[in-house]
Amino acid sequence: MNNTAKIYVDSADVQKLLKGMPENIRRNVQRRAGNEIMPRWARRLGNEWLTTTYKRNGGKQKHRRAIWAAAKSRVRPRGQGETARMVMNVHIKYGKKGGTLASGNQRVYHLLEYGHRNKAAGSFTEGKHVSRDWARLNLRKMLEEISKEVLVQAQKSFTDKRRPRANRKRA
Repeated sequence: MNNTAKIYVDSADVQKLLKGMPENIRRNVQRRAGNEIMPRWARRLGNEWLTTTYKRNGGKQKHRRAIWAAAKSRVRPRGQGETARMVMNVHIKYGKKGGTLASGNQRVYHLLEYGHRNKAAGSFTEGKHVSRDWARLNLRKMLEEISKEVLVQAQKSFTDKRRPRANRKRA
């Protein structure tokens, strides 16, 4: 059971630009672009959960607010060298690390997303698949936004006066 949407930048012009960069600058550019874009998409996933309808006794919104608060993003490199990819995740973080607003109430996320079986009653409650459907609808938009941001960050790295010494010698 995996609750993450993984994004790989596969735009041809972005790949061409990144191939010509030294590895450390390439990673920095991708990481900065991911850290700029992915928190916005995590917030959008949280908002999707906040507006989802489902039956609950008492009508309290505690779990939905907790899932909204626990929607996080992460940008990490996978592997090393020219073939290494920067993996960008949007996920629901469990436990106290989900934030003070979540306070552990987001732990029902997997039950709401994937469904669950009630052993005593012998019934099965269908999952909403909110995150899965949201990811399918928004994956292309996310990828385009990240590709544009990688190009912006790459341009900044070429014009930045604080860039590494190796690049200043070439310029």
